[in-house]
Amino acid sequence: MYKSISACVVLINPEGLVLGVSRKDNHNDFGIIGGKCEIEDLFNPITTAKRETKEETGLDITDLKLVFAMHRNGNMGYTYLAEYSGEINYEEKHIVKWVPFEILLNGSYGKYNKMVSESLTDMGVKYQMGIDVKSMEWEVSEFITDYFDGEIKFGYIRRDNYRGDGKTYEVYFHEGKDDDFEEAFDAPNKFAKGLEIIGLKYGVRLKLTSDYCSK
Repeated sequence: MYKSISACVVLINPEGLVLGVSRKDNHNDFGIIGGKCEIEDLFNPITTAKRETKEETGLDITDLKLVFAMHRNGNMGYTYLAEYSGEINYEEKHIVKWVPFEILLNGSYGKYNKMVSESLTDMGVKYQMGIDVKSMEWEVSEFITDYFDGEIKFGYIRRDNYRGDGKTYEVYFHEGKDDDFEEAFDAPNKFAKGLEIIGLKYGVRLKLTSDYCSK
């Protein structure tokens, strides 16, 4: 007998985005829809999947297909791909929005969601993986221009592959005067916080690169 049974649901819209649900105490930490079986579900994970989806998003789901199942420490979890209908409407204190799958990989349950994404790929399911880097670059460019009154220009953003976490991006400047770069790299916490806030919107960590680099 399992200690608990849980069910998760993957919903994908026509643009290939996945419906993400944030944690109630952190609206920048997204995962897929889901929760534990309750007595009213009669320990049926499909019933749980439908109930959790309705409670968390207001949507109704049909045509559930098992994508991934895992047993760990006495707990059994099932993840389904489903069709949906209705309008997003919920009363709980989380945030529900369509996101690229990468946002879910960067959340608290990123390891589990990575296995789910691999199963979806094996099944031939099409979905959008990467975040909208172009939009993130635009926001960073605007922030840098405002912060330094146009004296320092944004160059580009690049994923920090050396860190190995898959969710850290480095911010580069256009080539400028040494004094400009020293001012930027010695920027107060307010500047670093500004980058952090932008990164959180996209489920990544944004930081200033330690290298001098021109576009």
